[in-house]
Amino acid sequence: MNKAYLPHQNLFDELQISIIPISKELLVTNSLLKWIKSTSEQNLTHNFAWMLSKELADSPKKQIELLTNLRTHTKEYGNHLKQLMLHILEFSHFKPIEKALISLHKTYLEVPSIDKEMHLLYLGTDLFENKELLTKLLLFTEKLLEVKELNHQLKKLLIDSLIQNLSFSLNKSTKIEF
Repeated sequence: MNKAYLPHQNLFDELQISIIPISKELLVTNSLLKWIKSTSEQNLTHNFAWMLSKELADSPKKQIELLTNLRTHTKEYGNHLKQLMLHILEFSHFKPIEKALISLHKTYLEVPSIDKEMHLLYLGTDLFENKELLTKLLLFTEKLLEVKELNHQLKKLLIDSLIQNLSFSLNKSTKIEF
């Protein structure tokens, strides 16, 4: 049986590790932004998960800190993804992984930059009053949710690839090969 081992496993590991802080902060941030939007529209039907987080974003300073952390982690994730994409041609033996990487990279490129929005928040712009700012931040978190989902699919494909490359055979010496 010919085995093809996945190249650049360490880069995949770094990519999977860098999604952890995004996952941790993304749901809270998205929930907060949806709550602000619904509150400003007088429609209180959204989830209040952000209130239950240990870092209660009840002040503009905390909101800025939460968004800044998410933006920083997103840029770090992008750097790891960019390194993997430099080697995309080496994954030709792993078509599903190659396609998943391309799709993930394409979606990541659609995540809008929020540098200008963060600057406006630093200057004291209120999210309750500036709907354009709020809409852009919500778009940022929604695209990150898509990236997170595609990253999860990539993780499943990596595990499937690992399992397919394992072979178990019992020969006369009852040796197990991995």
